[in-house]
Amino acid sequence: HKNFIILSGDDETAADWMLHELAQGVISVTANIAPKTMQLLCEACFIGDAVTAQYMQQILLLLHQRLFVTSNPIPVKWALHKMGKIAEGIRLPLLPLETQHHKYIEEAMQAALSM
Repeated sequence: HKNFIILSGDDETAADWMLHELAQGVISVTANIAPKTMQLLCEACFIGDAVTAQYMQQILLLLHQRLFVTSNPIPVKWALHKMGKIAEGIRLPLLPLETQHHKYIEEAMQAALSM
């Protein structure tokens, strides 16, 4: 793949893909919520620092998973609103994040942003 760049589109597996040189980057949902940690993860992958990359991945894993508890971009838009980054609301045909998911996403955000 020397003539084109392959980017991962799956936050949960991106570190493995980048560490094994199967992808040269990631189009990330999680980076909207934890950009610095995702940057550190990517930088570690690019220099082959598997220990740091896996550490960053562990910090982000719960957030990766919970941002996809329902259809994208519903959870990430809710999280961005909670962070004060965007206004509340979502356009049809999408529906607001179900209340039952709020606590789980907040917990994952706190864990990822507390590093």
